[in-house]
Amino acid sequence: MSVTVEPSEDTEPEATANAEKKTTWRETLVATAVASWNGLRDAAHHTPRWLLVAVGFGVVDALLPAAQVWLLARTVLALGREGGLGGAAVAPLTALILVLAVSHPIGQVAGTAAIRIKFQLEYHYAKDLAHAAGRLRPAQLAESATVVALEAARKGVSFLSWVPRDALATIGTVITAVGLCVTVCSMNLLAGLFVISAMIPTIALSAYVARHQEKHWPEYARATRYANYATEQLIQQRSGTELAVAGTGDKVARIASAHALRGLRIFERIQDIELRWQIVGSGITGLLVAGAVLSMVAADLPGGVTAAAVAGVLSGLAAVRAASFSLGGLISASPHTRFYRDALALASAEEAADVVASVGRLDVRDLTVTYPGAKHPAVVGADLHAVRGEIIALVGVNGAGKTTTINAILGALAPDSGKVLIDGVDVLTMTERQRLAHFGLLTQEFGRYEFTVRETVGLGDPRRDIPEPDLDQALRTALASDLVSDLPSQADSQLGAQWEGVGLSGGQWQRLALARVALRRAGIWILDEPTSAIDAEAEREVFAQLQATREDRITIVVSHRAWTLRGMDRIYVFDDGRIVQCGTYDELLTEPGRFAEIFADQV
Repeated sequence: MSVTVEPSEDTEPEATANAEKKTTWRETLVATAVASWNGLRDAAHHTPRWLLVAVGFGVVDALLPAAQVWLLARTVLALGREGGLGGAAVAPLTALILVLAVSHPIGQVAGTAAIRIKFQLEYHYAKDLAHAAGRLRPAQLAESATVVALEAARKGVSFLSWVPRDALATIGTVITAVGLCVTVCSMNLLAGLFVISAMIPTIALSAYVARHQEKHWPEYARATRYANYATEQLIQQRSGTELAVAGTGDKVARIASAHALRGLRIFERIQDIELRWQIVGSGITGLLVAGAVLSMVAADLPGGVTAAAVAGVLSGLAAVRAASFSLGGLISASPHTRFYRDALALASAEEAADVVASVGRLDVRDLTVTYPGAKHPAVVGADLHAVRGEIIALVGVNGAGKTTTINAILGALAPDSGKVLIDGVDVLTMTERQRLAHFGLLTQEFGRYEFTVRETVGLGDPRRDIPEPDLDQALRTALASDLVSDLPSQADSQLGAQWEGVGLSGGQWQRLALARVALRRAGIWILDEPTSAIDAEAEREVFAQLQATREDRITIVVSHRAWTLRGMDRIYVFDDGRIVQCGTYDELLTEPGRFAEIFADQV
């Protein structure tokens, strides 16, 4: 039983559909401004000192080109009047040398500060995204659109972390361009206007390119996610071993390569559009700069002033190119900002509820569930109940309705009709976290979390720090105490050979998964094939332990092994979405019916 959906080529993510919407120039520029503001605000929150350094040194660095042109013009004029290095030329020349000397170190400090901000933000963005993913509801995790949204956001973290750098660089290049324009305008007005006009193609074309990036990026994220998923199957121990034995690793590699190639083609398409329009923008900018130079030459200014003005125009061209890069980065980051904020918004704002350890009764009444898009219900009119101290079982062939019923009880599926009551309270009146606080769940596809034993078992309980006695008791309940005591560092031993830790068998992993449920100490345990990976002798011990500790909880077991059902208080037999029999093991075995048919060979 699982509520996780693997990648499917048949699912079209909502993020892609949203990205298909047309955006106007104004919307693109507004989105860019919002992304810039959010990035600078995040930098001010997480790394204020480095932001202050970047702003201070960046502004000074932006003003230096205009200062250099102005000082160069003053120096040339003074040298011309003096006929050499006279008194009037010493001051501007000295200032010019000083400005040239400090320009590189100032730029380096500003750049270093931007890099420090980048890595700080990348850490915080990744952390916040991980916490958001950790607060998703089970029903959300079953939706492919949710997973694609998270993947698109994860891939966009690098873009977002560069936003403050690009925002400051854009502001800096505007300051530089304006400063140079003012300086050049003081020599020739038309040339100055040409310099400032050279920025317009950059802004317009960057916005146009960003609209295409926003359209194609979710599609790229989906393709690369699928490729990464396929690659993970090759390197994970369980799936990798199976594929190696079957000799079919190359097939999975081809699947991974096909989707990676699809992602590459999408990325190349984005880059081709960007390159094509960059060439167009550069050509228009070049013509405007050429116009500035020609206007200076035509103005018949003194030779030294003309040379200084041309130097200013060339510096303006460099500023425009820098603006093209930084503004393009900002506009490209704007859709990623939306993807990231949307992914964070998926997380539930509700705090985790305290685990409810005492539940007196669970009732499922006339439950009917239909999967979205299905023509017929998967479960029809299911009725079952259990009281504290009882162990009940759900049995049936695959597809009979057991897992659907469990998912509806947990809230992962919304029923068409019927009720689920916990101690007489309709679960629909509870928040999702309040509802889930009543349950401990062990799925057939239990997680094999390769952390330390303490961390792995501790994932069953929302408490930040797990008392040692509680951990020990959980390991004893799952019959895992001897396993842990034999490990090199016991509960602090690292698991997983890929981390140079201890490798465990499937049965050992399953015992740790059961220990997580025991540590949680919820009032209702749902165990789907809790001993499927454990040998027969250990299986008997685990079920004996479950029977011995049954008094404080309701236990629901899904099992396909006949002998494990002997100690159940009631067994509900599912067939074609309906409960067709109910009774104890001996009662069901002695009467004709579906139960006897299913387990005839085992009995």
